Amino acid sequence: LSYFGDEDHNKLDIRIIDTEEVKATILKHTSFIIESSLNNNYTVSRRYNDFKWLHNVLSIEYLCIFIPPIPPASNASNILQKFDKDFVSQRRYDLERFLNRVFNNKLLAKSQSFEVFLTQQARQRFEEQQKSIKEQLLSRSDVEIADFIKTCYPDCNFEENDDEKQPEIEDFDDMLTPRETTEDHRVYVEEIPRVREIYIRCDEKFISMDKIAKNLFKIMTNIVTELNTVNEELYGLYDIENNERPQSMENQWLKREEICGFLSKWKKVEQNGMYCFYKYWLLNMKYEHQDCLAILDVFTRYDIVYNKYKKIFNQHEKLKKQMEKKNNKNVGVVVVDEAEEKKEMANDDNQDQEKDKDDGMDEEMKMKMKSIKTLLDVVCNIILKEQIPKLWEKRANDFNHSIDQFREKYMMYTLGDDDFNFV
Repeated sequence: LSYFGDEDHNKLDIRIIDTEEVKATILKHTSFIIESSLNNNYTVSRRYNDFKWLHNVLSIEYLCIFIPPIPPASNASNILQKFDKDFVSQRRYDLERFLNRVFNNKLLAKSQSFEVFLTQQARQRFEEQQKSIKEQLLSRSDVEIADFIKTCYPDCNFEENDDEKQPEIEDFDDMLTPRETTEDHRVYVEEIPRVREIYIRCDEKFISMDKIAKNLFKIMTNIVTELNTVNEELYGLYDIENNERPQSMENQWLKREEICGFLSKWKKVEQNGMYCFYKYWLLNMKYEHQDCLAILDVFTRYDIVYNKYKKIFNQHEKLKKQMEKKNNKNVGVVVVDEAEEKKEMANDDNQDQEKDKDDGMDEEMKMKMKSIKTLLDVVCNIILKEQIPKLWEKRANDFNHSIDQFREKYMMYTLGDDDFNFV
C-alpha cells in the first residue's frame, strides 16, 4: 500500500531495488539491495542492523542534530513477522525513505559513515569500518565535538561562548556556578524542559490518533471485504435464478436487475479510498510520530551532555570544599619547641606538596568544566535556535502537504468516475 500513487518512486537518488533472505549458521535475516548514484549504480547488500548502526553513528557524530528515524525493530515475540511479505515490503519502503532523507540533508550526507554504508561492497571490510568509525567518534573530546558542531553552522552566532569573551581561567568559579539567577541556568532548567514537554505531549496525542486511525482503516478494509462478499453472493443468486428456474415459469419469470457491475465499482471506490487513507493519512501520521520521537531523542542526547556537566560541577565543588577544609585546619598552629618546629616544617613541606597537587587537580577540573560548558552552550544554542524552529515549521508544512495530497488523491481515485449507473 505504501507505493500506491507513487509516480516518482523511480526518480529517487537512492533505491532499494530488491530484498533477499540470507541463511546464516543458526538464524536467517533479510538483506536489502541498495542502488545509489554515490556508488556508480553498483549495489550493496545491507541488513536491518546495518541501518541501526548508521542511525546510531549519525546520532553520535551530529550530537544535537535531528536524525531521520528508521522503522522500529520487529516484535521479538513474533520472529516469523520479520519475513512476512507485507512487513518486509513496508520496511523496505521505510528504510529507503530514511536513506533519501539523509541524502537530502546537506550536513548528514557529508558523513563518512553514510558514504561507507552506500559504497563499501566487501562485507568484512565494511564491518571493520563500522567498528573503526564508531570508535573514532566516541574518542572525540568535548572541545572537538563543540568545534565540529560550530563548523556545521557557520552562520550561527556562538559569540557568547568564544574564549576571548570569557574571563581568565582563575575567574571561572563565578561563571561556572549554575545559579538560578544566570541566563545559562535558566536555559538548562526551564527552556529546554519546556520545549521537551511539548513534544512529550504531542507524542501522547500521536499514540491516541494512531489507535483511532488504525481502527478506521480496519473498518474501511472490512467494508471492501464485505462488498466483495455481497457481490459474490449476488452472482450466486443470479446463477440460481437464471439457470435453475422451472420450465413452467419460463415466460412468467421476472429477471432481477443486474447490479454486480455497480457493486464492483463501489468496491473499487471504497478500496481506492482505503488506499488513499493509508498512504496519505495513516502513513504520514505514523512518520510524523516517528519524527516526534526522533526529536525527543535529540533531548536525550542533550541529557548526556547536561548530566556530564552537573557531574563535573559537583566533583569540582567537592574538591573545593576539601581544599578549604585543609587550609582551615592549618590556620593558627602554634609552635612550642625546636623539635615541634622541625616536625611542623616537615608537615609544611608535605602540605605544600599536597597543595600543589590539589591546585593541579583544581586547574584540571576547571578546564574540564570550561570544555563541557562550552559544549553544553553550543548544544543548547543549536537545539533552541536552529533545530526546533526549523523542525516545527517543517512539521507544519509536511502535515499541510500530506492533507493536500490526501484530498487530491482521494477526489481523483474515488470521485473521478461519474458513471455510477447500474450496468
